[in-house]
Amino acid sequence: MRVLLTGITGFIGGVVADRLLDEGYQVRAQLRPKPGRTGLEHWSERGVEIVEGDLADVAFVAEICRETAVVFHVGWQANRPHPTIL
Repeated sequence: MRVLLTGITGFIGGVVADRLLDEGYQVRAQLRPKPGRTGLEHWSERGVEIVEGDLADVAFVAEICRETAVVFHVGWQANRPHPTIL
């Protein structure tokens, strides 16, 4: 079964990814685009499909959710202010 995971580069997302992989799930991980990103080799070696894109892009979200049974949304962009807090 394929699952979609946001936040794989964070502590909680990494723990969730490890557990899902250990349980035999196919993990597709969404990352915000970031030039020069490093440190994803561990996930690639474990078979994680990494896709980069913005979750604010509805078409992108629809595409990455295709053929996905479950979404684990544990990502957060801490440096982006919430619109209601401005």
